[in-house]
Amino acid sequence: MPSSPTTGRRRHELAPQALAVDPNLDGGGKAMTFKRELMSHRGFLVSLGLRMTKSRQDAEDLAHDVMIKALENEESFTPGTNMRAWLRRILTNHFLSGRVRDAMRRRLISATKDASVSWAGDFPPADKVLLGSQIREAVKSLPAPYGDAVMKVDIEGLKYKEAADAFCIPMGTVMSRLHRGRKILASSLRKAA
Repeated sequence: MPSSPTTGRRRHELAPQALAVDPNLDGGGKAMTFKRELMSHRGFLVSLGLRMTKSRQDAEDLAHDVMIKALENEESFTPGTNMRAWLRRILTNHFLSGRVRDAMRRRLISATKDASVSWAGDFPPADKVLLGSQIREAVKSLPAPYGDAVMKVDIEGLKYKEAADAFCIPMGTVMSRLHRGRKILASSLRKAA
């Protein structure tokens, strides 16, 4: 495996402090084994993130987010299976969900720009408040299940899982309602323009 020209270590090798033993753990049992295996894939995650984001800082942030998600969802990993593939899937899903969120924001902004209104323009604060209220009214005019989902996720900023828990419904149902609600909202904003 090639070594890094700046550190002299192999690319996927971790610094000793990254594997420091947490005194609150049970002396290296199952949790420590998982953590060590997870940490051994940090270089892979940064490398894969770099290919996706084309930015070192964004790749490191993405790898960090994925490692946190992996630690939070340790119980969903089956020991003895391919952790690298599991982490790749988490990273890809996390990266794509961020891109989808950004694309949705761009579409909403684009729909309002068509109406000769912009959040980023040099408008007095009253116009920005009016724009926000127009969008909120458009969201409130959506059929109840769609409007509620759009309000919780896109306006209030809840994650899909959090919204699903708030509504006591499966996460897939939230995603479906969001998709339909966003389509109806975009259509109504285009008509208003």
